Amino acid sequence: MKVQRIIGLLAVFIFIAAYLLFSQEKPQEGGAHIEFSATKYDFGTVGRDKILEHTFKFTNTGNDTLRIHRVKSS
Repeated sequence: MKVQRIIGLLAVFIFIAAYLLFSQEKPQEGGAHIEFSATKYDFGTVGRDKILEHTFKFTNTGNDTLRIHRVKSS
């Protein structure tokens, strides 16, 4: 009986953890929301000593000021 209770609680804990990890963050009502026209860009084959540049265009579709604190490439 005690083992079944522990297994049940562990299953509930795993379900809640998975839900929190994999659920998508939804924009809050009345806040800023960023939408990109494209999220990837293929530079193709590039030779040495080339300076590459690309501009990602985005729009604030929310109704508050959009503040970007950190930019990171993947």
